[in-house]
This record gives sequence, structure tokens and C-alpha cells, in this order.
Amino acid sequence: VHDKEYIIAYGAGSNTGPASEKFDKVLSEWNEKVKKMGHLTGEYSETEFNDYSRSAERTPLKEGMFTETKSGQPISKLMGKFTDYDCGYTSVGTSPFNSLLMCNDFATLFTFIPKSTLHTEVELMWLVHKDAKEGIDYDLKEMTWMWDVTTIADKRIIENNQNGVLSNKYKPGPLSQMEKGLEKFKIWYLKQLDSFLNQV
Repeated sequence: VHDKEYIIAYGAGSNTGPASEKFDKVLSEWNEKVKKMGHLTGEYSETEFNDYSRSAERTPLKEGMFTETKSGQPISKLMGKFTDYDCGYTSVGTSPFNSLLMCNDFATLFTFIPKSTLHTEVELMWLVHKDAKEGIDYDLKEMTWMWDVTTIADKRIIENNQNGVLSNKYKPGPLSQMEKGLEKFKIWYLKQLDSFLNQV
């Protein structure tokens, strides 16, 4: 669904991984094409500390893919003001705990709900055009496929990492260059904690 170079450079959002000249070229060419269609392009990331740490970006899907499905083919009615597919992907982060990931014809909403230091609930919702009918305008399995399998795989990776951190053999070390987004979240979280402690 996504190009390998995109996953390396943008896997967890803009500037969360190492730079990719190859993907930068693909992005630049796609931006020019999409602007001619009258669609929005670009990226946004808050630079000053606040309660939200919001971000947004529009990027292309892998060549030949129209949407985030197994087949990559359109599956539902176009949403919003789209009148044609631009083969793009819109990501909006309203906070570190919420993400809205949108193709031209459907969207996936993530909500992360921390319950304790070792337990977080993850809620996923899929959104389609208000007039779209299941089984007629879209196939539910096709639409939910990508983020269903990805979330299950992520759960296993996260739980394995947590078990490693809890091990008496664990020693903290630097994050890899693939984890710039995690570093950004860590800094934001520690500033939030410091701000709260200064209020009590």
C-alpha cells in the first residue's frame, strides 16, 4: 500500500525517520500533480510546546494504489470535496493519542486510551461517505484489512518490547534514527509531566 521509502522516512509521520531523496522526489512530483487537481498538499507540525502536539500531512500512496486496501482499488464513494482519486493519503494528528488517516474514499480513526502504566486500549473506527451502504458501496473486510493486520502486528511488537524493558537484563540506550517520532513524543511527555508537577 505504501512505498518502502515512504515507510522509512514517514512511517510514523513527517520527519519521523531518516530522509529519503527518492521519496522526496516522488512527493514533489505528486504535489505538483495534485495541486493541478485543486487538492490540498503539504505538511504541518507544531514547533512550539503546547498541550496537543498536532500534525498533518498529505502524501502519495504507492504507485498504482488508489486507496489503503489490499487490492489498492477504490472501494467506496469519494468523501468530502473530492471529485476524483489523487491516490493520496491524509494524516492528521490532533494529539499524540489520536490519529485520523484518510484516503479519498474512507478514513480510519485511531484513539489510544492509557489505562495504567502497562495497559493502553486502542480503539479503531472506520468512516465512509454518509450515503455509502455496506455490501453495495464498500466491502467492510477490504476496507478494514490494512489497519486490522497492522494493529495486530504492532500489538505483538509493543508487548514484546515492553517485556524486554521489564526484564532485569534491560539497559537503556539511545533510540535509533528510525524512532525520531518516539523521541519527539518522549520530549513532549516529559514537558507535560514537568508542567503538571510545577502546578501542584
